[in-house]
Amino acid sequence: MLYNGLMKTLGKIFLIVLFAFLTPPFLFSVCLKLSGISPSYLKTRLVQGDIYKKVVQDINKGLEGPASGLTPAYLQKKSEKLIDDTDAWLGGTTKEAPVITLIDLDKNTLAQLEVLAKEMKKEQEKARQAGQESDMASFDLDKFVKSGFSYPIGEQMGFLKNLYFLATYGPLVFGLGMVLSFLGIILLSETMALRLRAAGFAFLGAGVWILPGWLVAFFGFKFLIQVLTENAKEIPTLILPLIDVITKPVISKYIQIGGIAMVMFFVGSIALFIFSRSYSASSSGGG
Repeated sequence: MLYNGLMKTLGKIFLIVLFAFLTPPFLFSVCLKLSGISPSYLKTRLVQGDIYKKVVQDINKGLEGPASGLTPAYLQKKSEKLIDDTDAWLGGTTKEAPVITLIDLDKNTLAQLEVLAKEMKKEQEKARQAGQESDMASFDLDKFVKSGFSYPIGEQMGFLKNLYFLATYGPLVFGLGMVLSFLGIILLSETMALRLRAAGFAFLGAGVWILPGWLVAFFGFKFLIQVLTENAKEIPTLILPLIDVITKPVISKYIQIGGIAMVMFFVGSIALFIFSRSYSASSSGGG
C-alpha cells in the first residue's frame, strides 16, 4: 500500500516536470508555425530593408571602381532564387541542397572581387590584431572566391531543416506530450482536491520554465539576434540578412505568445490552488 502510494507520488512528480519541460518547446514550435515566414515575406523584407543596395555599397567601398556587373538588381535575383530553392529543398520538392552562385558575372567583375577578397582578408587581419573592427568586415567574399564563386550554402543550412521539421511536427508532438502528461497527473490523483493541486503545480512549473527564455527574448532581443548571426561562421555574410529576417519574427512572436501563456499558467495555478483548498475545506466540512 505504502509502495503504491510512493510510486503514484513519484509518477505525478515526473509527469508534472515533464509537462513543464514540454511547454517551452511547444510554444516555440507554435511561434515558428505562426511567424508568417514564407518566401514572399523574406523577399519583401529584404527589399524593404535595402539589403541589396547596402551589400553592393559595402563591396564597392573596397574597389578601385564600381563592379559593373554586381548591382542590387543582380543580388536580388540571386537571393530570390536562393529563397525559392531553399523552400523547395525544405519542403522535400527537391533533394538538391541550395547553391548560391556568382559565376555568371562578367570576368572583369569576378577579377575585381578576387582582388577585393584578398584586401578584405588583410584588412580584417590588421583590425583583429589591433583589437578593432574592420570597415570591410560586413561582407565576406573569401568563401565565394575559394568555392569558385559557386557556394553550396545548403551544406551550412542544416539547422533550417531542423526548424522546418519543428514547425511542421513540433506543435502536434509536444502538444500531445503535454496532454498525455496532464491526463496522467489527473489519473494518478485520487481525489478532486489532489487533482486540482497537482494541476496547479503543473501550471506553476510550466510558467516558471517559460520565464527564463522569455526574459532572454524580451530584454536581450538585439543581443540574441547578434549572437545568432555571429555564430553562423560558416555562412557567407551575404546570407546573414536572411537569418536576421527569419529570426526576428519568431522571437517577436515568442515574446508575445510566451508572455500570454506564462501569465495564463501563473493565474491558472493560483486559481487551481484556491479551488483545491476550497474543495478540501468543503469536503472536510461535509465529512
